[in-house]
Amino acid sequence: SLPENIMATADNGVLAITLDNYISSVPLSVCAPNGVNISLTGDNKICYETVQKSVYSPVNVTFSGSGNLYSGVIETAELTINNSSLNISTGNATGNGYALKTTLSSYGNIDITTNLDYGFEMTGDSNIQNGNLTIDGANIGIKGNGALQFFGSETQIDIQAVDVGIDIANKLNISSGATLTISAKSIGIKAKTFTANGNVTITDTANSAIVLSAT
Repeated sequence: SLPENIMATADNGVLAITLDNYISSVPLSVCAPNGVNISLTGDNKICYETVQKSVYSPVNVTFSGSGNLYSGVIETAELTINNSSLNISTGNATGNGYALKTTLSSYGNIDITTNLDYGFEMTGDSNIQNGNLTIDGANIGIKGNGALQFFGSETQIDIQAVDVGIDIANKLNISSGATLTISAKSIGIKAKTFTANGNVTITDTANSAIVLSAT
């Protein structure tokens, strides 16, 4: 029994879900042995502008389709975005937490507005190719232990952070003409190494624009 505007089928351990102008204050918890594919049509809103997890899954999730997802906190094992739009907002809530927690591969547009500690808590090597990422208001824009890559001339990353723009323990790579813009009150980028073959602008830092832990 599924609510109106949501359909689901299973095939060889893959759960396929279609959201068509689906609006709900109830979180979407999804799990399947071989992953979850969520197709978006129209405008879909789940727990929007709350710190409640709108989408949670311990397995890999792929968002695709021509629609948009407006949501609260999202946590998945791995998240892939293909040519769709993901908008995350946590309202006026503050404190320890994250708006997005996952290992990310994105080929679409992501917009995160949050006053929580982390806009994007990265749990593994992540990349954005020919897509956009905007993070506004987090204490630290991107935090994580893996490597991070922004790739492609159509890729634009814009981070407005209270303290640190990007804080990762591994390498940061800006390549093939990608554009990275950071405004952060303390430090722009903290990483192990930083390679840039694109356009990078860092402003408003009171301490250091870039801090590297290796040569």
